[in-house]
Amino acid sequence: MKWPRSLGLIALMAIAPLPTQAQEVRINEFMAANVTVLFDQDGDSSDWIELYNAGPGAADLTGWHLTDSRSALAKWRFPATTIAEGGYLIVFASGKNRAVAGAQLHTDFNLDSDGEYLALVRADGLTIAHEFAPAFPRQVRDISYGAATDATVLAGGDTLLDALVPADGSYGTAWTGPDFVPATPWLPGVPGAPGFEIESADPILPEPLGSWELDGDFTDATGRNNGVFGGGVPVFASGCDGTPAGAISLDGVDDRIAIPTGNGFPVFNRPAYTIAMWVNGLPQPDYRVYCEGSTTSNSPLLTIGTETTGTRGTVDIYVRTDTGATLLNHINSAATAFDGTWHHIAWVDENGQCALYIDGARDSTAFNYTKTALSLNTTAIGCVLRAAASHFFKGRIDRVGVWETALTAEEIAHLAGGASPGAGAYDALIGTDLETAMYGANASAYLRWPFSIATPVDVDSLELSIVYDDGFVAYLNGQEVARRNAPVELAWNSHATIARPQNESLRAETINITAAAGALRTGLNVLAIHGLNAAADDPDFIVAPVLRAASAAWGWRYFPAPSPGAANADGVEGFVADTVFSTDRGFYDAPFTVEISTATPGATIRYTTDCSTPSPTHGTVYAGPIAIARTTCLRAIAYKSDLLPTNVDTQTYVFLGDVATQTGAGFPTNWGLHPIVYAVYPEVTTNPLYAPTLENDIRSVPTLSITLPVADVFEGTTGIYPNATQIGDYWERGCSAELIYPDNRAGFTINCGVSMHGGSSRNWTSTPKHSFRLYFRGKYGPSKLRYPLYGPAGVREFNQLVLRACYTD
Repeated sequence: MKWPRSLGLIALMAIAPLPTQAQEVRINEFMAANVTVLFDQDGDSSDWIELYNAGPGAADLTGWHLTDSRSALAKWRFPATTIAEGGYLIVFASGKNRAVAGAQLHTDFNLDSDGEYLALVRADGLTIAHEFAPAFPRQVRDISYGAATDATVLAGGDTLLDALVPADGSYGTAWTGPDFVPATPWLPGVPGAPGFEIESADPILPEPLGSWELDGDFTDATGRNNGVFGGGVPVFASGCDGTPAGAISLDGVDDRIAIPTGNGFPVFNRPAYTIAMWVNGLPQPDYRVYCEGSTTSNSPLLTIGTETTGTRGTVDIYVRTDTGATLLNHINSAATAFDGTWHHIAWVDENGQCALYIDGARDSTAFNYTKTALSLNTTAIGCVLRAAASHFFKGRIDRVGVWETALTAEEIAHLAGGASPGAGAYDALIGTDLETAMYGANASAYLRWPFSIATPVDVDSLELSIVYDDGFVAYLNGQEVARRNAPVELAWNSHATIARPQNESLRAETINITAAAGALRTGLNVLAIHGLNAAADDPDFIVAPVLRAASAAWGWRYFPAPSPGAANADGVEGFVADTVFSTDRGFYDAPFTVEISTATPGATIRYTTDCSTPSPTHGTVYAGPIAIARTTCLRAIAYKSDLLPTNVDTQTYVFLGDVATQTGAGFPTNWGLHPIVYAVYPEVTTNPLYAPTLENDIRSVPTLSITLPVADVFEGTTGIYPNATQIGDYWERGCSAELIYPDNRAGFTINCGVSMHGGSSRNWTSTPKHSFRLYFRGKYGPSKLRYPLYGPAGVREFNQLVLRACYTD
């Protein structure tokens, strides 16, 4: 998990331990329904398991095992593998069975999101190092489960630092110890990083929500949302400023960068936001450089990319609501941005009052629209990312920045002139201004953050996360624990050995200093840092550290913001209790009312009746019984802060009289040249042989109701039915499926995926009616349908179901 970043603060956190063994290696976190959080080397969103070594010392896992079977403890075997003390290891539970030393590791099994046994077993194949028995609890899409961190802040927001720009070497190193008492001329500080930044004529940009320089990696300079690359092997090419390997080069096949949800992302629903980046690509049809979407519905979208025909190099903006209505329907710029050379683009949205800037100049196209909230949970660079990725951009992208404010024309011109998205961010971080004392006088500063520990802490790991420009030497209670860009012989007036670029300096570097944990003591402690600027007259300087200690966990929690490869934080204990409907699905011939409830006090319920997917931001807030007087698909979700929301529950109420008279009102009226008939044929409904018994005839057979947003099925360009010949993950949609029996015996309801099925039967020239296939996957709900569909003696578990198979399908 990502630790909360507060760059101007020192935070020492103690975390209570789980029961441990002499050397504890444990399963620290795992994900059994991974969709967008982490991609393996093949570009697949495989399930994953994170191991953590609490020490003491490095852990040799050679010959150890992972298993999902209590009766086969030695199921998958580790190659030669070592985890450093305080280190993490990711193993993909993909079923691909790869166990090569030094390469990405893949077990020969997958994880069942419904819950199953999971264990880490020592090399003898018998001794269990850590297990979830008899099974870990139910898991949900893109939410991990693992050891909770119950953090206690020992030094943080109210801690004052002391600073001195030394005039000579009289203090030696005594100032780095806890017993040193600073006095005049030491400067008492305020919360915030010590430093300075000489003002220039250029505007100071606000701190971005996220900033990705893409100079050889996918690090977010703010430290909050590091990108996750998916596709082939990432390729970096010359950047917008000519920096070698200074931009990501995307192949247009499957390359993309996913931005983890949380910490402000997706950004669309904020009152104002700005998205800016450099792009270099040729005209191409409807490929996207930035997208915010949903894994549960294909309808809500914000995308920025190329125009749809691929014949022009203009910028295309597309915004669509949860119900499939378009707010900005492929509105294009007047100016060109995709012509095989570098161009800067910036999209500014202030409550629907919008502007697109290309190379710092506002485009003449009008983009204003009436804004409405969207149910979004994905963010990506270089593609459209929903349940699957698509619309892959081919070309280079550099210096991506996203802000939760509308940047001014002057600020955008500054970016287009070559400024980094993080330019000027020092000013926002600095709380102790050292310009007067330091600039032009000395490149060195002595910095002390005292903190107290009332009782001893059992520390498993100790981290120093630090933003710095240009170098430092760090001490814990007088013991040196880390240094960067510092001379071997340190003096009172030393300077850093290199000058760091500002965009690099803004990236927090995390340093494992667990070996120094023994320096902590009960009572007064101090973190001391000798800060180093590149020269006395260098125009900017900053040191912003975060010191963290961890002692494992209190228990197990769900993590809405997973972070494989780092410590866990900010988890929730469980779920909101499932929604309960007073009236069950079935066949009806008279109006009635439905009440919806949840056993969780204080939870809010939202519902929809238009087949769209309810969410904490979409749907009607439940306030009392709902009147049902016609065929209705009632969908609901319950949510509450600090708990995970329920899944979407669906209840379909079929009024038999409506079936015979349905017209398809509100559905698309045409799909190009394809004929559309939503109604039951009048040859049946008006035929005296059938009409009198039609309602009873319908009631006499089981009914399978499939509910999903109308646009996901019938919209001409993205709906799966009018595009029945299309195949692949992109053409699969999330839905709910309900089996309704006419005699009111229990059927089933399940959230799953649906796509078109068949060979030649997909073609409109063969038949206008097409087959469907249901997929039971963890990213939608249960990973299997468990129901005796063919009676007590028949098959009871299903990975897929085919509906209305045609010909030999």
